[in-house]
Amino acid sequence: MEDSIAAQIEACFDCVDAALKAAGVEEGLGKVVKFVTYMLDCRNEPLMMEIWKKRFPALQPCWTCIGTSNLCLQGMVLEMDAEAIIE
Repeated sequence: MEDSIAAQIEACFDCVDAALKAAGVEEGLGKVVKFVTYMLDCRNEPLMMEIWKKRFPALQPCWTCIGTSNLCLQGMVLEMDAEAIIE
């Protein structure tokens, strides 16, 4: 099951990266300063952080993780919002 969750986290990071680049943030996730993550199960947060650190070992944005089991769609593990500051 962890592999499936890890794959969903990776896909979510890819989606946020693409959205940031489409919005004009050339570095995509590399420019993120703040994340808000809504997770079905907050126990998956360490896995998400592990995946993030593998992608960006030197980048440590401000994180907020919120459990929203009653708001998540069936089968959804997490949802992310990212904020990037454009200099």
